[in-house]
Amino acid sequence: LAFTPYADGLAQWVALARAAGHEVLLSLPMEPTDFPNTDPGPQTLLTTLTPRQNMERLNWVLERAQGYVGIINAQGSRFTASADAMRPVIDRLFQRGFLFVDARATNSSVATRVADDVGVPRAFADRLIDQEASRPAIDRALADLERLARQNGAALGIAQTYPVTFERLINWLPQIEAAWGAAPGRQQSDGR
Repeated sequence: LAFTPYADGLAQWVALARAAGHEVLLSLPMEPTDFPNTDPGPQTLLTTLTPRQNMERLNWVLERAQGYVGIINAQGSRFTASADAMRPVIDRLFQRGFLFVDARATNSSVATRVADDVGVPRAFADRLIDQEASRPAIDRALADLERLARQNGAALGIAQTYPVTFERLINWLPQIEAAWGAAPGRQQSDGR
């Protein structure tokens, strides 16, 4: 689960998620291509700021909670496309032992390449599950994500907190458990 750093009671939300067995990411606001028309918030990392200014903003986000394993970019279509902007961020994540998940706000993202260069564990989103927040579109996206997982051995989908998304996930997860033998990330009782 990923939480915005702006959330009220963030520490409590992270603790609840961890107690329920979830890994937690913090959502790091990054500059989109249409900034400032789309503004991820006052601590947004910007390509026009100095590395020091961006590190101050990154540190603000990282200090908002404890018990998370890394960050995921929020927005960031401009920021993640800049190796010069991403490098100090990835360096700081390496220093802190965090992973980076690239939400793939743009196909031009260099974030995973920079993470590989530095040695930061990373993942990237294969699909945005609810880009169109309708039952048929979400069901198609979930089926496509499952196809990718079967083809590649793993797949990562990202979704928002829309009620229809939860509804479709609740419907889909038992099917996945039946088809794959266990929920993703859980071991079966026979040790698999």
